[in-house]
Amino acid sequence: MKSVPFNLGRNQFWLVTLVLLSACGPLGPQRVLTEQWSVQQAIRYQEILVDLTSPVMEGRGAGTAGLDLARDYIANDFKRLGLAPAFDYDVNPSFSQPFEINLGPEVHSQALILEDSSVLESGREFNAVGISASDFFEGQAIFVGYGIESKRHTYNSYESLAPEDIDGKIVVVYRFEPQDSTGHSLWSQRDGYGIGRWSRQATFHRKAETAARHGASALLVVNPPSLDSGSKLVSVARSGGLDASIPVIHITSNVFERMLASCTQMSPDIFSKRLQKQADHGNTSVLSLGRIRGHVEIERQQATVSNVAAILTGSGELADEVVVVGAHYDHLGYGGIGSRVHVAQMHPGADDNASGAGALMLLAEMLRAELDHATRRTVLFVAFAGEERGLLGSAYLTKHLGQLGVNAKQIVAMVNMDMIGRLENNRLFVFGTDSGDQWNQLLGNANQSIGLDLHTDGSAQGASDHVHFYNQKIPVLHFFTGAHADYHRPSDTVEKINQVGSMRVLSLVKSLVIELVIQRQRLAFKHDNSIEMRRPTAPSHGAGYLGIMPDYETLHGESGCGVQAVTINGPAHQAGLRENDVIVRWGKNAIGNVYDLTRQLRSSEIGSQVELRVLRSGKPIQLMVKIGSRSK
Repeated sequence: MKSVPFNLGRNQFWLVTLVLLSACGPLGPQRVLTEQWSVQQAIRYQEILVDLTSPVMEGRGAGTAGLDLARDYIANDFKRLGLAPAFDYDVNPSFSQPFEINLGPEVHSQALILEDSSVLESGREFNAVGISASDFFEGQAIFVGYGIESKRHTYNSYESLAPEDIDGKIVVVYRFEPQDSTGHSLWSQRDGYGIGRWSRQATFHRKAETAARHGASALLVVNPPSLDSGSKLVSVARSGGLDASIPVIHITSNVFERMLASCTQMSPDIFSKRLQKQADHGNTSVLSLGRIRGHVEIERQQATVSNVAAILTGSGELADEVVVVGAHYDHLGYGGIGSRVHVAQMHPGADDNASGAGALMLLAEMLRAELDHATRRTVLFVAFAGEERGLLGSAYLTKHLGQLGVNAKQIVAMVNMDMIGRLENNRLFVFGTDSGDQWNQLLGNANQSIGLDLHTDGSAQGASDHVHFYNQKIPVLHFFTGAHADYHRPSDTVEKINQVGSMRVLSLVKSLVIELVIQRQRLAFKHDNSIEMRRPTAPSHGAGYLGIMPDYETLHGESGCGVQAVTINGPAHQAGLRENDVIVRWGKNAIGNVYDLTRQLRSSEIGSQVELRVLRSGKPIQLMVKIGSRSK
């Protein structure tokens, strides 16, 4: 019985499957017995991948009906297998755990009018940036070069301006930062960013907050002549992140040159090049560009998504202990945030991460049939949503383990499969081997009859769902077959999956999980001392460093930034900050959420000291922290 009647091209893929399997060498009983998978299971795996990447799944993007279809597809398969629903089991059994996520910014309305009453065309001549505040603005526009203040680089675009020169004005700046003759940053290589990269000074947010600190009412940003993209404007969806406190608008070079025409007899395009050359050398020319007015209204949409989880109940004295096997099933939908292309096109996400979600579903089927030991641990199968938005599903689940009826101490280990579909040269990457005292031995035993070339990495940090279990002091492993050119592109399609390779990885994972489930000795957790804040909340390289993992439930709101984990011997740890603390004030500035904290870190000086006001079990305490450097 199939839960969702998708049949697009399935027979063709079955045929391809058999051809692929046959091409990979003998498939006699010895090979099947050794790797513990069959042609029928390989066909089932391919069938799942075809379904998950089908056009009706809409790239499994947050906020799409396709993601809901994928949720039901996985839940119904768990139900078909006779697994127990994982959530609220004794009250209202459910395979789904819904939670709210932010879909990002969307322009509801925007307008920009020049001094000559010219009404600019929205989306063609200007576009609000995703971080923009919603507000009306009107006043004198002034050009201030790159709009950068940096003590580190002894560079100050505002040096010649008094407070009254900027207060209430609309500041116009060049995008990026001072460049050499090839259009590369003058600072990036010196600061260790590498050629072709920009420092944090180049961000829209940094420029906006610098302008706002000087009293500007809005910020207009134009590409400098050396990197002019003509009429191409940044996408609102792709330029989200930390919210700015003033409207931020990207304008075309044509609009900027119309503004320049009022203050020069020179050709505006030649004048703009001269202004950039001066700004590149730190000699900012401040110009008055006439009065302008406009407004921006940004909406930030919310959507309900769901983790999907099922239980294979254990038995005997180990039944109350849990092994978690997870994979995220969401992807990028039609592109936007996270996509590496600038087109609205469905991203199938065959490797990322239909490969892992399909393996999770097939593994549940295999273990349901094979785990009949009298004494065994419970297995929790979890398909996470919200991974592509910042590991939101795994963050939510680990924060609400009570909805599963378990606590972190009952979880023996977490095994994560994220992108296991492109095995090349028999090479499999396994991360987190230092997080448990037996991982290397267990992996070696499981791999003996399979013979994969394992490349292990002890670090348990990383941009996948296992990290939140690690933060709960749970040993974790992350299986990954490697990056490729189709990552986060519409070209990540099902026919590019190495099906035999995926089945070999799954064979290894199955052997490992069975051993975790039946062996009596538990793994001992080990801390690798390397956990850090990660996107979207992480400061860029070179920004002030605190050494915490924030609580993603405090991404928005006004109640403070929660602390989910603290790096041992990091600045926060040395200051006395603890897990579950809530930071509510940074010096004189209130901290309402994660973004507020990150904004303070971005503008902090390394080595400076700041007093934090923290709520601990609801009671306020004061801590003094010395801001560290991420590079140390």
